[in-house]
Amino acid sequence: IYIDKLSEEDKVKVGHALIEKLSEHPEDLLIVETLAYLKFEAAIPALKKHLETLTDYKKLVVAACIFQIKP
Repeated sequence: IYIDKLSEEDKVKVGHALIEKLSEHPEDLLIVETLAYLKFEAAIPALKKHLETLTDYKKLVVAACIFQIKP
């Protein structure tokens, strides 16, 4: 996976860009799953806020991703 080959600095940049995209595309679970894959802890507040706006299975997916990120 190409994301694994990024430097830590680039992973941080990608993480911040994904957080911005999340506000533009709140239904895009790939953004959430990518933040979880990166274990981007800085995303937790945004994901928790996002969690409040969701229903059904999407809420479950976001909650599971938050759990994956937490150390």
